[in-house]
Amino acid sequence: MRNTTKVEKRTVQLVQSVLYLQEINKIKRLFEQNNIDFVFLKGLPLHLYYENEFPRRIYADCDLLIQEKDYNLVSDLLSQQDYIQCTHELYPLQSYFRRSNPLEVSFSKKIGGVKIEFDIHTSIVFSIPTLGYTDKLYPTKLLKDFTQKCLKTKRAVNINNFLFPIISPSLLIVYLSLHLFNHLFTGPYRFKLLKKIMEYEFHKNHVDWPTIQRIIREYSLENYIYPVFLIAKREYSIAIPDYIITSLEPTSFLAKKRVKTILSRPRGTYSNRKHIGIERFINLFLLSPVSWYRRLTIFTDLSVLITIIVTVWQKGVFIGRK
Repeated sequence: MRNTTKVEKRTVQLVQSVLYLQEINKIKRLFEQNNIDFVFLKGLPLHLYYENEFPRRIYADCDLLIQEKDYNLVSDLLSQQDYIQCTHELYPLQSYFRRSNPLEVSFSKKIGGVKIEFDIHTSIVFSIPTLGYTDKLYPTKLLKDFTQKCLKTKRAVNINNFLFPIISPSLLIVYLSLHLFNHLFTGPYRFKLLKKIMEYEFHKNHVDWPTIQRIIREYSLENYIYPVFLIAKREYSIAIPDYIITSLEPTSFLAKKRVKTILSRPRGTYSNRKHIGIERFINLFLLSPVSWYRRLTIFTDLSVLITIIVTVWQKGVFIGRK
């Protein structure tokens, strides 16, 4: 019975991966035909390239980064393919108070009972997408520059005789580390993929630590990457030099204290999406590279204030909850 269950589980995984790959190829061709500048951030293409086999888990989505100016066209193209836009707004008028487009929008449909979902990013995201650009926590200029660098330096990799654009190796390692920060350092498979990519790219001499360190410093990402690298080395035996980790260590008392809290807390102890949002906000606020004065002005932002009030007010969500 146990072996039968394993076979059935693997069959479901393979069916989902095959359907996903078919749709990914279809969407890729559609974007290319319409001159959309895009790159795959993560998802099935990255797994197939680095693991050289279909994943042994169900993939929730596939993430693509596009130019902000192409968003309306991309939305129309996906709608023509019967994809429906998913809303992640916390309250009905959040998009109005935000005064800007969200940095990430999901589109999904079902094929043969299998849900296929694409997350379309107009920016690299390691904050709270529904808040839009949060210049008071991280400089918008740096975020936009980092986004453009990921698009301009993309490379094409061969997967099953199809070319897929993915982020260049050094930027990919930094991005996936930010993705782990955004997911509150959870998901062993995320760390294992990061380890696989590092081992592969360092073996091929495509990356080096001084370049990765320079990128992190250029975009003021030290405080965000530091706990990720610490956890990666301590808990997943990822070979990150001590001098790199030391060079990223926070200097402020509150940032150091927050990192200590992050390291001492069991992974995946967050009860629901709103609780996760609160933890993300606290991390972004305490580890932000901008001045304290600028950080505090975020509480004058009407969209942020309403989001905080709605989140705390909703039943079962408390800031002090463990």
